[in-house]
Amino acid sequence: MFHRATVFITLFSALSILNDNRVSALMASVPDTQTCSFYTGAYTNSATCNEQPNVVCTQGCYGPYVVATGCVLENDSRAGASSSSQVCTMGFGRNTAAAKACINELGTFRCTGQTSGSATCYGCRNSAQNSK
Repeated sequence: MFHRATVFITLFSALSILNDNRVSALMASVPDTQTCSFYTGAYTNSATCNEQPNVVCTQGCYGPYVVATGCVLENDSRAGASSSSQVCTMGFGRNTAAAKACINELGTFRCTGQTSGSATCYGCRNSAQNSK
């Protein structure tokens, strides 16, 4: 009985160490510079990229940014408000299943047309790793 317990503890310890090393490797593998189709907080030290959980880009995101078409100002309740193309300098992401949110200096837009481009975010780190 003692022998089985020793083997179990040894095997459990080895697997725990192996798993911890794999988790550490995954946490350390966040690229510093990332091309981002979805991003928030572009001008901040807490920008996000491509909806990655626990990833923060501390040096912000820069252009050329996403360009979205078919955009209407989010709080524009006028019927038939004309749509426009917008450069999403502050953020771009999901709004609804049928629309995207584009944020720039003019406000937040709901966009239903084509999109192109991306932002480049810098200083990206795993925030869970930073909190240890």
